[in-house]
This record gives sequence, structure tokens and C-alpha cells, in this order.
Amino acid sequence: MRQEGGDSQRISIQLELIDCLQTMKQTHEAERVMKEALEQWKGKPEEQQLLLMNAQLHVSKGDVDGALAILNTVQPGQPNYYAARIKMAEIYLEEKRDKMMFTVCYKELLKSAPTAATYALLGDAYMSVQEPDRAIEVYEMALKMQSKDMALTEKIGEAYVLCHLYSKAVNFYESVMNATKDKKMRLKLADLLHRLGNTEKCMRILRQPLDEEPNPTDPATISAHVQYLKLLAEVQFAGGKHTEALHDLGNAKNLQMKLLVRNDSVTNLQVKKEISKILCSQAEIYSNAHDHRMVIECYKEALTYYETDIKTILALASRYMNINRLAECKQMCDMALAIDRNNDEATL
Repeated sequence: MRQEGGDSQRISIQLELIDCLQTMKQTHEAERVMKEALEQWKGKPEEQQLLLMNAQLHVSKGDVDGALAILNTVQPGQPNYYAARIKMAEIYLEEKRDKMMFTVCYKELLKSAPTAATYALLGDAYMSVQEPDRAIEVYEMALKMQSKDMALTEKIGEAYVLCHLYSKAVNFYESVMNATKDKKMRLKLADLLHRLGNTEKCMRILRQPLDEEPNPTDPATISAHVQYLKLLAEVQFAGGKHTEALHDLGNAKNLQMKLLVRNDSVTNLQVKKEISKILCSQAEIYSNAHDHRMVIECYKEALTYYETDIKTILALASRYMNINRLAECKQMCDMALAIDRNNDEATL
């Protein structure tokens, strides 16, 4: 047992050394260490662990075909087959720009193990080479095997949109939302309806959970409600209903405040950033109405929640400059430069 542990540790050190040498561009030294390691572990199970690193070493010195030949020796059933095929796919796409062979690698993975995960991987591969129609086919196969996989349903919806199959995407999101009550699916559906200009249905979809549960206490529901209200405000603003949009954002801010947790600085940082974003959205609506006082008030309050946000600092500086309050504008620019001294926008 001690020998096995020693072997495992030894090969790990060798792999780390080769990786470091490659990073430092010491290719010849990396090749020397690799050659020694291959001789040491020849015919032993540990030899498999060297394959991926050896292939990467060939890629780094420009021998792409050599790398592919090494990876191609790994057969289905061997421990590294999965990783080797994914590495081959990466090389075909990034080094050879061969989209067909890129997808072939994932098809081979699917053939060796036809699971929901490998169907999804092939779908992702098709999406990455802009073939969403083919992606849909394999994603749907994956979904038949794993019907409750929300990440997968999201990918199918996105593929429908990329194929401009908007009606199909709407029906798909709606059926999944009704079947699972998934909050993210509701938001996806509402966002798509908004983009398609179906304002009435979009607002109905967003308002339903807000009306059913006006005072949520569960953090996940609160977070979802905040996102619904933000999108609702966006829809209202696009329709010229600025007062309603401000009201929705005010409700979103009040809900987000409920998520602040005592003595949890990590959670609170994210919560505060979201509050700051909501206030900035309110500032933009006031800006549209040329209400300088409220724009400044919103940006200043936003900075109390996220004081190092360069974008907000510069937006406030710009507003001060527009109304000729140059001393305050300079103060904001100095604040921005204290955070990022190379920021061109902050240099007056």
C-alpha cells in the first residue's frame, strides 16, 4: 500500500513539474522529464496519466498531429478515454479549425456511453460551432433520459431562440414552467416575450407570482421576485410608464434589503451590489425625465451600498459636470482614480 501511495505521489510530482516547465516555456526540459517519466512507467497503469500531458506537450511545440495520434491510442473502456476525446475535440477546434472532427469526437463519446450527460455534451459541442438545430435534437434526447434537468431545459430553450423558432421556444418554456414551477423558467419565458414585443403576456407571467405571494420570506422566492420586478420595470419603462417602472424598482429594492444577513459579509456584498444596481436603474429613469436632483440622489445612495463601483462613480461625475457642479465632479473623478489610476474617463 505504501508503494502505491509513493508511486501516485511520484507521478503527480512529475506531472506538476512538466506543467510548470511548459508554463515557463522551457519546452526542451519538459520533454526530457516527460521522456524519463514515460520510460519509468512504461506498461504500468500510471502510464495512462502521462498521455494528456504528453499530448499537450506536442501541441505546445507545434506538433498537433503528434498530439492527436497520442490521444487516439486511448480506447473506449480505458480510464482516460473520456478526457482524451474531449482533449482531441479541443485540438481539432482550436488548432485545426476543424468543426466536423470536433463534433465527431463528441459523437464517439456518445457512442461509447449513451447517457444524458454525453448527449448534453454533444449538444454543447453543436452549440459552440453554431449548429443549434442539431443541438436541439440531442438535447431533446438527453431530456428524455433526465426530464428534471433544468440546466438542460434552459439549453434547449436557448437553442430554439438561436434557430429563430420563437413560438416553439415560448411553448417550451411555458410547458416546463407550468410542469415544474421553476422560477428561472418563468423569468426566461417573460424575457423572451418582452423581446418579442408580447408585453401583455409578459406582464401577466411576471405579475402572477408577485400577486400570489406579495410578502415572500423564503430567500430563493425573494430573489426570484426581485428579478421579476426588475424585468417588469424594464417592460413598463419601454412602454413609457416611468412612474410604474420606478414603483416596481422601489419594491425590488425593498425586497432585496430583506436578504441582508447579520454577520455574513460575503452574502451581504452580493446583496448590496444588487441593491446598488436597482438604484442605478432608477437613476436612469430619472435621467430620462431630466430630474437631476433624483438622479444624483439615486447614484449617491447606490454608492453607499457599493462604494467602489467605478461605473456609478463616473455616472455621478458626468451628471455633476452636466449641471456645472465642477467641484463635485472632480471629487468623483478623484475617487475613481483612487480605485483605478489608469481610468481615462476619470481624467479631466
